Amino acid sequence: MAEAKRFEAVEVAIEAVASLREPVEKLARRDADLARQIRRAASGIVLQTSEGGRRMGKDRDQMFRTAAGSCSETLDALRVAEAWGHVKAAETARARALLDRVNAILVPARSSPPVTRRTGRDDRSPTSRSGRQSSR
Repeated sequence: MAEAKRFEAVEVAIEAVASLREPVEKLARRDADLARQIRRAASGIVLQTSEGGRRMGKDRDQMFRTAAGSCSETLDALRVAEAWGHVKAAETARARALLDRVNAILVPARSSPPVTRRTGRDDRSPTSRSGRQSSR
């Protein structure tokens, strides 16, 4: 991830945290545990992205993947809060839009599928090495 994009992700994530302040304070009055979880996950996005910017190689990529995971966790926790009726979707719409933007920065669309570990047979076809059709 380019340095400018990492910086953008941190700044957008901080903006998302700020936009969560009021809805999470409201949520805390009804479900303190879920509010704490959202605070931890949302703060983690910023901190992990920032830390990842100082790392190198695969360690750096892992920090950005962890930050993206925290971003998804925050988004789903907001959905849970909405489903319980603790907050309204309109109250979290800005935060959700910002978190979607952070996710898009952290996990850019890939043109190729993820690499999988080899299992001793050609996993790209439904036919095993023996030439027989597999049970897939």
